[in-house]
Amino acid sequence: AAVALMGLAGEMAREQLTPAEGNVSYRNHIIDQIFLMTPKIFGEKVRYEIR
Repeated sequence: AAVALMGLAGEMAREQLTPAEGNVSYRNHIIDQIFLMTPKIFGEKVRYEIR
C-alpha cells in the first residue's frame, strides 16, 4: 500500500506542476498530496495489479 500511495501521490503532484516549477516544487507537491490523501481518494484513484 505504501508504494501505491507514493506512486499515486507522484501522479497527482505531477498534475499540479506548472512549466516554471522544478524538482523541489515537485517534491513539495508530493508531500502535500500525501498529507491530503484520504482513504476515499486512494480507493478511487489507485491502480494496481495482484500477480
